[in-house]
Amino acid sequence: MLRISRILLAALLTMLLVAPELWQWPVPPPVPPPRPLLIFYGSLPGQASPAQLAPLEAAIKGYGLVVVHSGLESPGNPSATVLTTLIRAMPAVAFYGYLALGVTHGEPDYSLSQIRTDLTRWQRLGVRGMLLDTAGHDYGVSTARLAAAMTAAHQLGLRLIVNAYRPQDVLAAPWAAGDLYLAENWALSEGSTPGPRAELTLRALYRLERQGVTVAATATEAKGWPFSHSLLEQAVLVTMDMVPGIRWLAVAGPNYSANTDAMVPALLLQQAAAGQPRDY
Repeated sequence: MLRISRILLAALLTMLLVAPELWQWPVPPPVPPPRPLLIFYGSLPGQASPAQLAPLEAAIKGYGLVVVHSGLESPGNPSATVLTTLIRAMPAVAFYGYLALGVTHGEPDYSLSQIRTDLTRWQRLGVRGMLLDTAGHDYGVSTARLAAAMTAAHQLGLRLIVNAYRPQDVLAAPWAAGDLYLAENWALSEGSTPGPRAELTLRALYRLERQGVTVAATATEAKGWPFSHSLLEQAVLVTMDMVPGIRWLAVAGPNYSANTDAMVPALLLQQAAAGQPRDY
């Protein structure tokens, strides 16, 4: 019996030395750094001439997803032509429109009919998706209202970014492939740290990720770009630390460039997210 035990022990030791992959705990693959997301509420050029569009195209270069402000879908808005020209000129960039779903706290409280109309107008402009803002219970948005808006967008072939303060509010939403949940300013809001999120909120975020929902995040500084590169790196790092598993990240000044029209270069955002040496 003792001899058999020795033989088994020798065989086990040999296996551990010769084939360590059989006993070592598998190492998960590295998580790629988040991709640059641009939420741009600044103004578009007054005309769609190449000379006026060229600076904007250069500023957007490197961003894979760009959200523009509301109102461009309104009939007669001259900037709508600028947007459609920009969309055609930059096919590698996914442009998204904006729609507020909120009912309370001064939000527009659009009817579902108006929501469907606005989604259709945006889709005709050529956007690939929509940011559905103020989409949680804290703005009076019921689960049924959110579901109706998301379904209407999906029926038009639009992907979605859904911004709800609490991910718990959107766990039952009709998510589709390519949709994103937006964790807005969880770690940094206009240069201030809101504080840690409750454990219940983080658990809901994990549940969304397990459902296949991609997570995006934003961070805003107290002043518009350009701000110091150390502030940019800090914004990126604290956001990646507080919001685990994010795949898209936006960093901007107050009101997402609405005051200055300036935007963080995508290359600098990429380098900060990847922990690369500064190339500036």
